[in-house]
Amino acid sequence: MITQLSSKLVFTFFLFTLFQFGFRASAQTADPNAVDGHLHIKLSADPGLILDGYTGGNLALDLLFATSGLDSIYKPFPLAGTALDSVYRVVFPNAAQVNALIPALEALPYIEYVEKNPMVFSTHTPNDLQENQWSLAKINAELGWNYSTGSGNVLVAVLDNAIAIDHADLAANIYTNTAETGGLPFLDDDLNGRADDINGFDVVDNDANPRPPANASGNGDGFTHGTHVAGIAGAATNNGTGMASIGYSVKILPVKIAGNANGALSGGLDGVFYAMRSGADVISMSWGLLNDVATFKTIIQQAAASNIVLVAAAGNEGDQTIHYPAAYPEVISVGATDQNDQKAGFSNFGSTVDVMAPGVDIYSTLPEGNNTYGNYSGTSMATPMVAGLAALVKSHFPSMTANQIRQRIEQGCDNISAQNPGMNGMLGAGRINAFQTLGNVSISELNGGTFSIYPNPTIDRINFKKSITDDVSRISILDVSGREVVSSSWVESLDVSHLASGIYTVLIDANGKLSQTKMMIQ
Repeated sequence: MITQLSSKLVFTFFLFTLFQFGFRASAQTADPNAVDGHLHIKLSADPGLILDGYTGGNLALDLLFATSGLDSIYKPFPLAGTALDSVYRVVFPNAAQVNALIPALEALPYIEYVEKNPMVFSTHTPNDLQENQWSLAKINAELGWNYSTGSGNVLVAVLDNAIAIDHADLAANIYTNTAETGGLPFLDDDLNGRADDINGFDVVDNDANPRPPANASGNGDGFTHGTHVAGIAGAATNNGTGMASIGYSVKILPVKIAGNANGALSGGLDGVFYAMRSGADVISMSWGLLNDVATFKTIIQQAAASNIVLVAAAGNEGDQTIHYPAAYPEVISVGATDQNDQKAGFSNFGSTVDVMAPGVDIYSTLPEGNNTYGNYSGTSMATPMVAGLAALVKSHFPSMTANQIRQRIEQGCDNISAQNPGMNGMLGAGRINAFQTLGNVSISELNGGTFSIYPNPTIDRINFKKSITDDVSRISILDVSGREVVSSSWVESLDVSHLASGIYTVLIDANGKLSQTKMMIQ
């Protein structure tokens, strides 16, 4: 058995040898897809020394300071009892050393993985200004507001480059952290990991100002995206100013994930963690990356386990390119549609897309002068539409879980297969419908969970989702007279094109336990 002391000596000798000979010929250029000078490591076992807040005293780590100019090692996502608590961030100023550090650290027996801190990229596709809000009419927002106009107790975290929280149409709906307003300066009064975050936080520059930088001049500097996204999700509505938002009166938690210096979205992971620690009900992410990053996945899984509705953009390549976090199963992946319910030409599609939402010429807030507006296009614009709708559902049904809210949104979607021939199964549940989501659909409870169907109404096909512990033995569809017209074992998709228009009952049998819901065929 190796004692803790001898384990430290093995660690020290191993790293000393590795770094003494490994760094001399391994300098590389910085990776444009990663945050310069950052690595994430996750421990699989106790290394026999304290890494969090390391300042010196271990030969191997001291050698790291000497060879790569190591700044610090710390826990960026401290959350006791979770996998995130085993993740450390290694920070070093010599970015060219990153590719040499990775294999050296990977060789250690107690490290599960080593990876770069990914840079995420906005999915914004700009367009000319148009003063209209066709998107809210398309998703039946006015009818949906008959059920709920939102609640100030529901918090939507908007993670983006910056948000003009003083905008005339946003200020009333910006979240105020009362624990910090009544707390002590420079102290983390609410224990969410950040001090003095009264109206959100800038996780890159590590300050409590999520606004665009003072020298931001407008569209040309790239700091307009977040303000536009925030307005779609939760601009103040029925206030006689500017525009309406789907979220109406829900609160927006601004989370700035871009640095003031260059606007790069380097704080995606930190932003999700901050929003989770700050009590967000919904997290809106109008950005993504092309790689499946283990640390990011762990953070997303933890946020989902915290009962947060996660919404992200599917991407703007116009093909089936997969984006993360949208492709993670815990996240609602959003594609974009136009005024005719056709998939926007730029929008991604495919099996990882969950729902579609309006994303072409979307009118919303802009930061110039804190009172301007304009039209942008992109899956970035479709994403906050879904996030705002999720917040309305949470407002109307406070006890619903994040999974039930997701199911309700999917079940309430309109079938847009007819407008998109040849794309069956590529557009998720269809285009969101606020009226049907808030008042015209139900999620049927079954032993140990739920099942839902979408789209509803449908034209030719219904899809099933279940979250139940029992195995489903049979699906039955009954007409209005109670006659069984379809019988099937459990499937995820069922052709109903042979059935006449009308109302049907969908019956699920799981080990003798029955649950039912209504379905409409148009």
